[in-house]
Amino acid sequence: MAIPHAFGDNGVAFGLGYLLVTFVHTGLFLRSSEGSAVRAMFRLGPYNIITAALLLVAGYTDGGVQWSLWVASFVLHWTSPAITAVGGFRIRAAHFVERHGLIALIALGESVVAVGIGVHDRELTTGLVVTTVLGLALAAAMWWLYFDGEDERAEHALDAASDARNPWLALFAFGYAFLPVLGGIIVFAAGMKQAIAEYDRPATVATAWFLAGGVTVYVAGLTLFRSVLRTGPLAPRLGLAALALTTVAVGLQISSEAQIAALAVLLAAGVVFESEYRHRIRV
Repeated sequence: MAIPHAFGDNGVAFGLGYLLVTFVHTGLFLRSSEGSAVRAMFRLGPYNIITAALLLVAGYTDGGVQWSLWVASFVLHWTSPAITAVGGFRIRAAHFVERHGLIALIALGESVVAVGIGVHDRELTTGLVVTTVLGLALAAAMWWLYFDGEDERAEHALDAASDARNPWLALFAFGYAFLPVLGGIIVFAAGMKQAIAEYDRPATVATAWFLAGGVTVYVAGLTLFRSVLRTGPLAPRLGLAALALTTVAVGLQISSEAQIAALAVLLAAGVVFESEYRHRIRV
C-alpha cells in the first residue's frame, strides 16, 4: 500500500515494512538447519539490514537527501552479495528457477493490469478493443520468449554447475541479469497504458519509446541472462532487441496499435525461428 507514494507521505511506512520483511528474511535463514546457509546469512544479513535502515531514514527526508539515500540503498543491496562472497552453499535449481519465473509472471501481469486501467471508464470502440487485444498479444509474446524453454535450460545449467560455481551463476543470472528483464516489462507496461489512452493516432514520443524501449531492454536482459548461463546463441536475441527498437518509427508515423502489432509479430517470429533452429541442431 505504501509503494505508490514511497517518495512522499508514505516513505516511513514503506521503510518500516521493508525493514520488517528484512528482519523476517534474515531470521528465518539464521534458523536454517544448513550450516552453509547460516554462515552466508551472517555475512549478508547486516548489509540487508543497513539497506532497509537507509530506506527508513529516507522516509523522513525529501529532495536530494532522499534520492541519495535511495541510491545508496539500491547500490548496497545489489553489490553486497559480491562483497560478502555469496558462495559456500548450493542453490536448489528447480525451486530457484520456478520462483523467479513466478516473479516474471507477476511483472507481466502488471502489463495486463495496465491494459485494464487504460480502458477504465472508456467507451469500447472497435479501435480500443483492437489495441487492447494487441497489447495482450504482445504480453503473451514476451511470456513466450522466456517460457519457451529458457527457464528449463537455466535450471539445467545451474544443476550442471559445480558447487563453487552454482551460487555465483544464480546471482549473476537471476540477480543482475534479471533486473533488465523485469525492468523492461515495467517500462513496456507504462507504454501500454499510454497507448490505450491515445490509440488510433500516431503515438507520442514517450509512448513510442516506452513500448520499444521496454521490449528492447527485456530482450537484452534475456540475452545477458543467456550469456551468463551459456544456454544458447546470443546473436538472434541481440538482433531481436535491435529490431524492436526500430519500431519507434512505426509508432510515431502510424499509430500505437501498429507499433504494438509489429512488436508482437517480431517477438513471435523470434521464438519460432529459435525453436526451428534448435530443432535442426538436434536433428
